[in-house]
This record gives sequence, structure tokens and C-alpha cells, in this order.
Amino acid sequence: MLQCTGNRMSLFDNATAGLKIVEKAQTFIIRMVRKFSSSAFEMSIPAAFEHFTSAVSREILSNQKTWTGDKENEGVNFVLWHCLEELEHQAICHDAYKALHTSRLRLFFSLVLWVPLSMASIYSIQLYLLHKDRVIYKPRNWMPY
Repeated sequence: MLQCTGNRMSLFDNATAGLKIVEKAQTFIIRMVRKFSSSAFEMSIPAAFEHFTSAVSREILSNQKTWTGDKENEGVNFVLWHCLEELEHQAICHDAYKALHTSRLRLFFSLVLWVPLSMASIYSIQLYLLHKDRVIYKPRNWMPY
């Protein structure tokens, strides 16, 4: 476990203070989903989310030149490997869900609900970190993209 002492810990606490708000919101939402939904709906959430990430992965694998600029390096190789992993996760989650539940409608609703919530969570964390690093305020860092 990472241990920080003295000034280093206060820097860490200061840098992550905003993330605690996001973490509390995530915890609240998950608690509410578990309180008001069935176990079948809970199981549909990872299956739906893995469906989404596998769709992105399929796109990257199908159009590697567009996504990687036709470059080859360790970073690109890692991303391509991770895309294959996402395809495997989707297959496993979907098979596990299908083995216990048959409703495709439930999968659709969990995708419609969970993906926007996940994206809001992910983007708020990324924007917060870009703000803390002051990168978001320097267009030369992100305008080319």
C-alpha cells in the first residue's frame, strides 16, 4: 500500500478532494440501483456496459489505421490487446447473463440507463483531473485532437 507522509500526503489529499464528491455520487447511485432493482437488472448492467465497450473495441480493431495513425509502438499494441480483452469480457458477461435471464429488453434498458451515467462519471473525473493539472486551460494541449 502506498503511504504518504507529511507534505506529500497533503498534496495528495488536495489533488483528490474533488474526486471524493464523484465517488460519493457513484456510491449513492449504486446504492439506489441495488435498493430499487432486481438482481436480474443488476446483472444486466455489466453485460450492457461490456456490450458498449466491445462496440468501441470492434471499431478500433476494424479501423486501426484511423485510430492509431498507422503507428506501431508499445502503447498502440497495448490498446489493441485491451480491445481484444473487451471483446472477451463482452462475450463472458453476455453468456453469463443469458444463462440466467432471457430478457433482451432489460439489457437494452440497462444500456440506456447505465452508459450515460458511466460516461458522466468518467468525463467528470477526467475534466477534474485536467483542471487540477491546468491542462484544460491550455488549448495547445488539446486543440489538435
